[in-house]
Amino acid sequence: MNILLGAIASSDANTLLQEGCSQLPDQPYHFAHVCAFNDEILIRQEEHYPKPSRTYPVGLLCLGFNQHDSGLTLFRERVLVALLGHLENTEQIMSKLTSLGYSHNLGQSEEVIAALIDWYDRIHKNFALAVQLALKECRGYFALAAIKKGSADNLYCATLGPSLFIGQNQDGCHFASDAALIRTRSSLLIELECGEMAELNPRHIACFDTEGKPCKKSPLPAHAAGHFDYHMQADIAAQPLLLAQLIKHYQNAQLSGFLEQLAAGHQYQRVLLLASGSSHHAAATAGFWIEQIAQLPVHVEYASEYRYRNLIVERNTLVIAISQSGETADTIAALRHAIQAGHQDTLAITNHPASTLSQLAKYQLTQYAGEEMGATSTKTFSTQLLCLYFVALKLAAGKRIDISIAAAELNLLPNAVAAVLNLQDALKQWAQQLAKVENLFLIGRNLHFPIALEAAQKMKEVSYIHAEGYPGGEIKHGPVTLINHTVPVLACLPWDLMAEKMLANLQEVRVRQGEIYVLSDVGLSSVEGFYCIRMPRKLPLLNPVLYAIAFQLLSYLTAIARGNQVDTPRNLSKTLDKE
Repeated sequence: MNILLGAIASSDANTLLQEGCSQLPDQPYHFAHVCAFNDEILIRQEEHYPKPSRTYPVGLLCLGFNQHDSGLTLFRERVLVALLGHLENTEQIMSKLTSLGYSHNLGQSEEVIAALIDWYDRIHKNFALAVQLALKECRGYFALAAIKKGSADNLYCATLGPSLFIGQNQDGCHFASDAALIRTRSSLLIELECGEMAELNPRHIACFDTEGKPCKKSPLPAHAAGHFDYHMQADIAAQPLLLAQLIKHYQNAQLSGFLEQLAAGHQYQRVLLLASGSSHHAAATAGFWIEQIAQLPVHVEYASEYRYRNLIVERNTLVIAISQSGETADTIAALRHAIQAGHQDTLAITNHPASTLSQLAKYQLTQYAGEEMGATSTKTFSTQLLCLYFVALKLAAGKRIDISIAAAELNLLPNAVAAVLNLQDALKQWAQQLAKVENLFLIGRNLHFPIALEAAQKMKEVSYIHAEGYPGGEIKHGPVTLINHTVPVLACLPWDLMAEKMLANLQEVRVRQGEIYVLSDVGLSSVEGFYCIRMPRKLPLLNPVLYAIAFQLLSYLTAIARGNQVDTPRNLSKTLDKE
């Protein structure tokens, strides 16, 4: 995951930045490094931590996996902004700036925010106020840092969602999007909340609330700030920012040249998806997207079964193989079989660009989810879904199909995911009840059926509950004979064209005294035996991402309630390298 790290010191900020970098996980990063002096701001981009040639009072680091997007801009050589995340209302702000005489060629989100700060600073002659006013005008899910040339005695940071932690010691003040990077140098840390800003100088931290008024923040012990008890918990919590960054890369055309090639035009007449496990559930969801958005027929195959079939190879087929590790033996074998059978256009979607699957495919699309430490798939599943959504959009664009409505949903996704994570207390109450059962069903219709399958897999993997996923309309064919007060049914119930049919399916459960747990985006009343949690605003196409993450959280909480070890589930391996 991308990281933002900054420091301001009375002598040399490099000391604080280097200490932070020493706490980084052991994985490759691309470094975008800022050195700020009173009369100069320098930016360097390296594949390792750059060694400065002289001391400097203010420093920033943007670390990421994608070398094409540093998140940094120096606007008109006077306002520097470092952005971590996604700006939602870019076009609205650009329209305003154009009317104010700014160039309409502002490219990335950080340039738009920097120009807005620049305008407010020129009007009010107050840089701190300019940052606050710009922040209030922005919508999105991001954290930022800002520096003004000629004012290197102050460093500003703010957030509209992602965590930002601030610490102080004898050398100066520093902040980071990951508390682990600054714990060793500060015994107490301040956490900024959504809409808040902080002004740092070498000896002082001043915090401001969402209205721009000074506020006092209670510091947390450094060991507790940003701490997660389990890797799975941390991976789930990381998803709003991960998806925000991935959307930003996509909108800036920085994910894959193949996506832009698709958008320019293609001759594909059908799509074949190959995957196993959770990746197969992502593929099945994508099948609905591609058919609905791009209007292309889709066939989804289990990788382990595909190469044992008598294949009929049809021309103009795009073959997509999906594996978070890129080393899943069944998926590699299936893709190799497709190539040998005569399929020429193949795409690998993985979290590891140097993996075997990526090397085997003609085209590659990387998820950039970072290392997933938990054994079960969480953030790699949601980033797979998003990458497949990108493919659906570009396939449609290549056929000159209007994708404006489908693409607009992307801007709303990160905050919607953050809202799902805020349902933890309500989901914890469900988990306390579900922890007592040994069997349950999960149902969904249309786009949400594969999510029910994925949710059932999560319940099996970490909660050790026998869970089965079914299409809502199939619950009456067999499964209904097993339902009673000891076998609950969990349902995805977005209020769409299938809602009334799903309610009819749930009535079959009610008459057999089965307990029902419903996730829905409308306010249904909970009564004895029928429990409802209201989901965030409906995203007609991207709803599956929200429901998948809600079920990840529920599975995690249920496993904890049962006393299970969620990071190392029994008999489960992260990468299945055997067929």
